[in-house]
Amino acid sequence: LVFGSLGVLWVGARFSEAPLGALTSALALASALAVALLELLLPDREGEVSWRTLRTDLLHVLLSGSGVSMLVRALSFGGLAALGALLAQRLGFGLWPSAWPWPVQLALAAVIGELGAYTAHRLMHRYEALWRIHALHHSPPHLYIVASARTHPFNAALVHFSQMAPVVLLGAGPEVIAGFSLLTAVVGLLQHCNADLATEWLNGVFATPDLHRTHHSVVLEESNTNFGNNLIVWDWVFGTRLAGARPAAYGVEGVTWPEGYLAQLTVPFVYARLSAAPPLAASLRATSAAKRCAAGHTWRGLGFGRARGRVRVRVKVRVRLRVSRCARGALHLHH
Repeated sequence: LVFGSLGVLWVGARFSEAPLGALTSALALASALAVALLELLLPDREGEVSWRTLRTDLLHVLLSGSGVSMLVRALSFGGLAALGALLAQRLGFGLWPSAWPWPVQLALAAVIGELGAYTAHRLMHRYEALWRIHALHHSPPHLYIVASARTHPFNAALVHFSQMAPVVLLGAGPEVIAGFSLLTAVVGLLQHCNADLATEWLNGVFATPDLHRTHHSVVLEESNTNFGNNLIVWDWVFGTRLAGARPAAYGVEGVTWPEGYLAQLTVPFVYARLSAAPPLAASLRATSAAKRCAAGHTWRGLGFGRARGRVRVRVKVRVRLRVSRCARGALHLHH
């Protein structure tokens, strides 16, 4: 589906007079219908979506997704392209390999843009202020095709800009930008769909449904992995890739989410009131403590005196203290 839609875009851009934007949107819509059919024929998990939830998610598709993307492009792409052209002029050579074949340029754009998206995504899982913006995207307890667009407009703007800005700044052409946009749309639909797809052989390169479902896990240790948007390349590089896990549940534990679209726009500002879980920083510290316990780091930091009895006393105290900290960390994770 990914390669087929990109192939049609490439052919259409060269042999038809259809505007690139319209062609890209039509192919994204056709891909969405194909993925919806896959959900009906090959469901992965049982689950129901209410009409109110579907209506809210469709508003996210139109406003938080498409609307924000168009706004980011209108406000930033022209200035970025002009800045890139000025920089190339000063350097005396073009920054983008425009003479390369289109598929190679697209692959390069995906790798470069992925680094921006990966960085933004990982920071959102690291800092409380950014997590409040991003948390809404992790709210669905049931993943399905339209849930891919459930995101706060601030989150959508930050991710879209982080992903596309480096490619535009370097001077990639309109066909490359269109191909990259279509790639992101189709991969996003597949990542969140409720279809049982065999993607093991793709898990080494792409951010497949298998890997992205792990990222949506309710378990913090699992959700803090697989940050890739289209590719899993940078997760390999930075050691955040996790394969083989099958989450028991999706979502964020201890948070009561509002259901309406306008109410969901307030989530970053009222998140502390909605959440019964500990703050993100405390949860991360608890996870880190649990990992250290599991790794057998109990003896770290022990000091030894000269007297034999003194050694036994200090070891006993330190070990009990470490176990106590681990127990508290496990308690935070449990709640």
